[in-house]
Amino acid sequence: MLLTGQQTTALDAKGRLAIPARFRAVLDESCQGQLVVTVNHDRESLLLYPRHEYEQRAQIINKLSDFDPLERRLKLLFIGHAFDLEMDNSARVLVPPRLREIVGISRDVVLVGQHHKLELWDEGAWNRKLDSLFTIGAEVGVSEKLKSLAL
Repeated sequence: MLLTGQQTTALDAKGRLAIPARFRAVLDESCQGQLVVTVNHDRESLLLYPRHEYEQRAQIINKLSDFDPLERRLKLLFIGHAFDLEMDNSARVLVPPRLREIVGISRDVVLVGQHHKLELWDEGAWNRKLDSLFTIGAEVGVSEKLKSLAL
């Protein structure tokens, strides 16, 4: 399964997202339209996973300690904000209003493929993030791990 690229689209008046054709076929094949949406740890976007991909990650995260504040925080964000979704016959999913509110998603959105998941961004927030993606390396440098990476 490979979800790549980005697609600008819009939520309808009921907050439904029509999954663009470029992602629809992959999601139909990999999970029969069974998805999970949750909030990203940085509160900038939502994460949209095929259900089996979400479950694999949730099992790992669920093993984290409830006594470590950072681990508990991740559990509360990733698992505590998760909603099961199912694509309807028109390949739409209802994005929960509470999650839209948390990350500031209005009508115009961008879906960004991240290999095994999609990130759902408010279009304005994505454009601001995109600007920073092209400039952040100059400010913070390159980590040792990235220095050995060939693209």
